[in-house]
This record gives sequence, structure tokens and C-alpha cells, in this order.
Amino acid sequence: MEAGRDHGGRLHVAMVSSSGIGHLTPLAELARRLALRHGVSVTLMVSAADSSSPFYSTLVDSLPPGVSAVALPESALSGPAAAASMTSNVSLPAVRRVLEGLKQSTTGERLAALIVDFFGTDVFEVAADVGVPSFLFFPSNLFLLSLSLHLPVMHDAMPQLRDPVELPGCLPLFFNDLPEVVRSRGTEGYEILLRHVRRYEKAEGILVNSFRAMEAEAATIFSERKPGRPPVYLVGPLVPEEPPRDTSSPSLCLEWLDEQPNGSVLYICLGSLGVLSDEQVKEMAFGLEESGQSFLWVLGGLVTEDEDPVGCLPPGFLERTKGAGRVLTSWAPQLRILRHRAVGGFLTHCGWNSVQECVVQGRVPMIAWPLYAEQSMNALILVERLGVAIRTEGQGEDGVVRREAISAAVVELNKGERGRAARERVRALHAAAEEGASSEVLADVVAAWKSKLN
Repeated sequence: MEAGRDHGGRLHVAMVSSSGIGHLTPLAELARRLALRHGVSVTLMVSAADSSSPFYSTLVDSLPPGVSAVALPESALSGPAAAASMTSNVSLPAVRRVLEGLKQSTTGERLAALIVDFFGTDVFEVAADVGVPSFLFFPSNLFLLSLSLHLPVMHDAMPQLRDPVELPGCLPLFFNDLPEVVRSRGTEGYEILLRHVRRYEKAEGILVNSFRAMEAEAATIFSERKPGRPPVYLVGPLVPEEPPRDTSSPSLCLEWLDEQPNGSVLYICLGSLGVLSDEQVKEMAFGLEESGQSFLWVLGGLVTEDEDPVGCLPPGFLERTKGAGRVLTSWAPQLRILRHRAVGGFLTHCGWNSVQECVVQGRVPMIAWPLYAEQSMNALILVERLGVAIRTEGQGEDGVVRREAISAAVVELNKGERGRAARERVRALHAAAEEGASSEVLADVVAAWKSKLN
């Protein structure tokens, strides 16, 4: 019998993504796997802001038959409130209309579940009204999930957070390692986050973009059923097996990589939202130059968006390093870069998507450079728990990491003992990610959906 089918008809799952490509990318990969591996139809609802992005067109074009994307009207909120509560206000009626339409479909498909991104819990009430079970999609890791689930208890019991915060199966969390929003009690962003995490217990299950080898101790803790906590399913790493092709623009950086020796290039990318000061950009440039390392640097993090990225580089830097490196000031095909034979290391902001992509596609060690959100927590996993990354030392009181520390970290990653050990460990982690346990978990989730409908 074909997966996802039985005498009652094909399963259909609705998904709602919070605003931001970093949220949409893993959810779209989950939709792809449900359709291709389990025969489940998927309706993926995204924010209007995301649907206007050039990346969105590439992503949607790569979706298989059986997955359809629907753009939701923009929320009336703005700023941080909109980012943390995309599904509020205006878009909730739109979600209701989509769910009711799927529920009343005459195609014979049966709406089995609604999967909501972790900032979309406003939709839970709508799903309950329509009669659809809600599942939470958690695009980050068990470390952050554990913090999120414990946050209401800590908020109610502690006037101030203890330092360190100790969570079952996780590394101790010192105050500066916490996401800024968690450290900022009393702010609008904190109150929105608290509202969402208090609702997590209403989900029938939590699908997490991680895998056992990445967080073995936490995975053991979460494998145990606990009253008041929904069952947790590890369905990651949600990274495409084949990167989507963007045929609208040639990838000149890939042509340059083709000319470089195996494992010789350090790839540097601090994410689409990464912000560096002018001084930090200059120090990084000098550090790269002093290291003598070949590099491919996606330079987009600046103090203000209207600045010219190249203008922040030291005078003559591009000319002096033109034989050893390339600087990109726009979008880069990260998955294709990471899997390229010439790339031997990755200096990353430790965004969870980038970390997973490095493990699955790159198989190269990392230099951890966390900037915002839960990235310091991710860096702890990579450096302290897994040993697949190293960190730069020597950050000054002004927050700037000096060129000497950057150069030393680059050389250590490429030639040092810690770099060699990290390279071996990331390859072992890659092998563990390929073992297929997450695929079996997702199959179990689909089977449970079918069982409830029968």
C-alpha cells in the first residue's frame, strides 16, 4: 500500500510559517519530505512579505507536486511584534478560510493536521475551532526547546534568572549565552515570546529540526513522555539533498571555487541579518589577510543597510588579496558552496539552518561567531558538546574581535590540532545524520495521523 494512502483517502497537512526565510526554509523541506516520501499532500501558508522575496520564487519552484504554497495577508503589526506574532490579527481569518476549505474538500483527501511554526501559536485556537489537530514545528534545537518549555516556570518562580541556567540534558547556560529576548524581561518581545511558549503544551506533538547524534543527552530526556509536555519528534536535519537551482543569476563564485585546490578555502557568511560594525569588518579583513588563508567572504553585515559593504574594507584589501580570496556583497548559493570540494572550513554566525547545512552538505569544521537570537546557545553545542567548531578569542571591551585573534583561529582551523579534531568529528556527525533515524520518526508521525483518522 502506498505511504499516506488507505481506504479513507490521501492525507493532507496544512502548515503555517512565521515570517522570515530562516523559518520558511526548513518547514518547506519538511513539506517536501512529507510529499515525496510519505505521499502526503501539503498546503504551505507563508507571509506576504516572504512571498515577495526572490528566494521565495526559487524555493517554491523547487517544491514537488503535492505541495502548494499560499501567501497570507500581511499582519497589521510591525517591527519585533510582527516578527514574533506573524499570524496575529489580519492573517488569522485567512488561515481559517484555508483550513475550512481543506476540511470541506471534495477531492477525497483528509485534513490530518496543522503544523505551526513556533511563533505561530495564535493559530492553535483557529485549528481547534475547525477541528484540526495542531502540531508545533520547532526549527531550532532541543537546547532552545528546553529553555522555551522551562521559561514560564522560571518566569513565575524567579524574579531574576539564575546564572547559570541549568536544563536537563543540556549545557549550563550563562546569562550572556541566553537569547537577548529572554534576558529582556518586561519588553514587548519578551511578553510575546512568553505568550507563545505558554501555549506549547496545547500542541499534540512538537516536530524538532534536530537529530539524536547532534544532541544525544537532550534527546534521551525528551524521548521520555512527561505529563503536560507534548511528545517530541526529531525530524531533522531538514536540509535538501539537492540544493535548489537559481537559474536567474550565474554563480561566478562557484566558477572561482572550481579553480581552487581541495579543502583550501574558508567560507565566511554571517547570515542575512548579521550586523558587524565598520571596525569589526576591518579587523576581520586584516585577520584574513594575515592568516594567508584563501577565502570566500559573503559580506553583508553592516551598521546600516545603505552603506557600501566594500567601502568598509581596509584600503587596498581587495587588490592585495585578489589572488587568494573573493568578496561577495549579495546573495550566495550557500548549499552549493558548502558542498564544494574546495571549501575546507566555515566561519558562521551559528544560525541553526547554516549549522545543519554545514553538517549535511559541507562536512567541514566551523569557526563559531554567534551574533543574535539563540546563536550563542548553538555555538555552545558546536564547541563544547560536539567539538566540531572552535571560537575566536580576544574580544575587546568594545566588543570587537581583533585581527590577531581572527588570524589565529583561521590558522588553527586549517592547520592546528583542534581544527583536525573538529574535521574528524564533523565527518562522524555527518555520517550519523545520514543513518535515517529521523526518516523513521517522520514515518511514525504520519502513521499516527492515519490511525487517528481511521
